[in-house]
Amino acid sequence: MSKSTTVAVTMTAVVSAAALLLTAFKARRSRDKAAPTRTAGPAVRRGEGRIRSAGPEGMRTRISRSWSKVDQASDESFPASDPPGYY
Repeated sequence: MSKSTTVAVTMTAVVSAAALLLTAFKARRSRDKAAPTRTAGPAVRRGEGRIRSAGPEGMRTRISRSWSKVDQASDESFPASDPPGYY
């Protein structure tokens, strides 16, 4: 195989790989710009998914103890980094 043939084959491979990467990037970019799908709750940001109501009635499982004011404030502020100021 001559040097010019090797260079041509290498350049073809590089261009093909770049084209595949560009196509994948464009597909991902257009998918990220698409509107979020809504399942059961409103989404605040794209890709955030389902959001439940705060409080014991919004939980999947029932709790066995009473729900306090601190529990309610903590649940409403989640996932904020600051704890409620009720204690």
